[in-house]
Amino acid sequence: MSDRFFEDFEVGQIFTAGGIELSQEEIMEFARNYDPQPFHVDIDYAEKFQYGGIIASGFHTMAVTMRLFVDTGFLGTSSLGSPGIESIQFISPVRPGDVLSLSVLLENKRVSKSDPTRGIMVLDYTTTNQEDEVKLKMKGIVLMKCRPK
Repeated sequence: MSDRFFEDFEVGQIFTAGGIELSQEEIMEFARNYDPQPFHVDIDYAEKFQYGGIIASGFHTMAVTMRLFVDTGFLGTSSLGSPGIESIQFISPVRPGDVLSLSVLLENKRVSKSDPTRGIMVLDYTTTNQEDEVKLKMKGIVLMKCRPK
């Protein structure tokens, strides 16, 4: 894990990770457990539905995006978690066989006014598949430790 602190990051930096393939079985299992809508879990229904087959839950896409974010090495040991997500858009459905990758842009950063031992970063996430089709866009906030004085 990285020992980078808030001060070690620059606005405009981009962090990437990729290579997670989602199988139909994995998509359906996640959906059965967490989002059991018929177009996620019922093959016959999904084939007749507007997307023409099984698609991943948006929550599954978000979970894979989080895994990819951890894989970038950005968070390391200085992460203090996240107070929330400003926005999220599911641009196009994730289908069985899609291989997801992530690009994260550090859009903005500042030291916390209420606690100068931590920094606040605004990040733009873009999750794409193997054909560079955008699947998810998200803007989130991450809290990071500042370098000890």
